[in-house]
Amino acid sequence: MKKYLFNQAILLISQDKYDEAIQLFKAILEYEKKNYDALFFSGVCYGKIGKHKNAITFLKKAFNINPSYDCYLNLGKAFLEEKKFRDSISLISEGLRKFPNDYRLMLNIANAYLNLNENKTALQYYQKLIKIDPKNPIVWRCCATAYEEIKEFELAKKCYSNALEIDPENAEANYNLGLLYLALKEFEKGWPFYEKRWLVDQFDSPRLNTAKPRWNGVSSNKTVLLWSEQGLGDQILYGSMFGELEQFTNKFIISLDVRLIPIFTRSFSKIHFIDKEKTLSSELYDEQLPIGSLGSYLRTSIQSFHKSKNSYLILDKNRCQFYSKKFEEKNKIICGLSWRSQNKNFGHEKSIKLKDLLPILKIPNLLFVDLQYDDTEDERNLIKEKYGIDIIKIRDLNSYNDLDGLAALIQACNLVITISNINAHISGALGVKTKLLLPKARGRIWYWGQDEKQSIWYKNTKKFEQNTIGQWNDVVQAIVDDLSIP
Repeated sequence: MKKYLFNQAILLISQDKYDEAIQLFKAILEYEKKNYDALFFSGVCYGKIGKHKNAITFLKKAFNINPSYDCYLNLGKAFLEEKKFRDSISLISEGLRKFPNDYRLMLNIANAYLNLNENKTALQYYQKLIKIDPKNPIVWRCCATAYEEIKEFELAKKCYSNALEIDPENAEANYNLGLLYLALKEFEKGWPFYEKRWLVDQFDSPRLNTAKPRWNGVSSNKTVLLWSEQGLGDQILYGSMFGELEQFTNKFIISLDVRLIPIFTRSFSKIHFIDKEKTLSSELYDEQLPIGSLGSYLRTSIQSFHKSKNSYLILDKNRCQFYSKKFEEKNKIICGLSWRSQNKNFGHEKSIKLKDLLPILKIPNLLFVDLQYDDTEDERNLIKEKYGIDIIKIRDLNSYNDLDGLAALIQACNLVITISNINAHISGALGVKTKLLLPKARGRIWYWGQDEKQSIWYKNTKKFEQNTIGQWNDVVQAIVDDLSIP
């Protein structure tokens, strides 16, 4: 009976029916709790369906019975998927002592070091892997990422190019090379590669399903749908090009997050804005283009950015006056403050704790206003109790849904200090003086560029980047020093 169940489970695995296979392995384990094969393959199946915690549980039990090569490989990978990078490294290092120079084990440990931003160690493994198999585009691409994060940009370009020589259609290599070119302001080279973004798994912005042709950036009497992509911040960023659409004779319809429509309708009266969640009949437009691709026509050089306005969003005057009046008697510099990101991929890398901003909070003659949309009461109360510093929260403003109100509040500020989130984009688009805190590697987005101090997209935004990955002390002190300059 046990052998029959096992064979049936293996057959189900071959058919990608992992949930059903798990149930059969579960039945086997009811008879024999320490059945290595049932434990091992249960772990493999859980890994296949993305339940990596379950995978780790079963693979650990299998490993304790028989620390086989397959256990080292699959348990190490499960740790990697669950972002337990140190556990992965520890296990695979042990595995490599038993199975020296094994290609798959080395690839997993290299990826673990890469995820920990220990890029030089990762590179040592990638270089060994390249010597073993110089025709693996994935290794060249990962090697490029490691070089990029230690700012060896020419070596990164070379590695991406090597990956594309082996596999010209490799989506990640195309896309990442495009991001690198754009970050380095090599726009004509970058935009064609950026078009590969739709083929990359981690690019989770849905593509418009349409048979209408792509707009080629040439004036005509046709109606063009520019359709929304990516998050709120990206839409605001690409909105910096909307004013230049007036040079074309086309009629433009632009889809955006509904929360942005009041602001953009007020700011660009000749453009018709629609909710991105509503399907527009294809009969109402002739051509189409994702808004992120506007750059391939309007941002092809550093000089092309000179066409953008310092402030391109028009706000509700009454709401701006309302918030300005709240602070007019304070007789202080009003400083909007934002320190946390909810980004599911890189939010942790981009965020800083409020208490770590203390050297800034202690600057005299600054009045701080909380721009976060999430609950920050405990953090603010702690700062108030320990240091006597008040950070004002506008309680009747729903800054998640009411972006018009949030923008009016930011406009009332003399200064904004923020990490890379929507507040950075709103303050940048309004031309408010902005100090932007940036992580050193992972979590830094291409449009913030590389080593220059001023943002090329937002003229009043000054950038402050970490010197050491994960450490914000130098960034905070640099902002303190910058604010002390008359």
